[in-house]
Amino acid sequence: SIKTFYCSSCELTELPESMMNCTNLSILICSENQLKAIPQIPSIGCLNASNNQIQQFPTFSLDMQQLDLSMNELTSIPDSIDSLTNLVEIDLSHNKIAKLPPITNLSHLSVLKISHNYDLEGTLDCSHFLLLETVDVSFTKIELSETSIDNIREVIVSKDSPAYINAENILLISRTIEEASKIFDS
Repeated sequence: SIKTFYCSSCELTELPESMMNCTNLSILICSENQLKAIPQIPSIGCLNASNNQIQQFPTFSLDMQQLDLSMNELTSIPDSIDSLTNLVEIDLSHNKIAKLPPITNLSHLSVLKISHNYDLEGTLDCSHFLLLETVDVSFTKIELSETSIDNIREVIVSKDSPAYINAENILLISRTIEEASKIFDS
């Protein structure tokens, strides 16, 4: 049975409903089509459906680890996203999302990209994501909790966003602490 299905740039407008019966399908790459929806696939662990016309957030199995729905027409993220506890990477950038739901259970998350959702507002507390390495909130109105980005390797913000101001303050504070510790260590 099929484990990986690759159908990018095939001018598809829909995926066959029979894909719901593919119980061993774990990787689906269907980017750069004209898809408006993704059927529920029971065992999917990796989905790249970027650059389509998807308007409604699909339903996923709890096995989902990598999710790329960037460059679509999503307007919301369901609260149920917090139940995808195995999620490692998620890219929802370049959509029309306006509100960030509470996300606290994604403890395996290492990459979070929600950039270019120009109306996206809220506060993101990254302290729940102990493995988070990259967060991109550029071109959004997202605020980052000041104590939550200390251990993140890469924080991407845009200059006019609330996150930029917080990131500047955090960098200033961390530089001051670093300089102060050098003085006291001398």
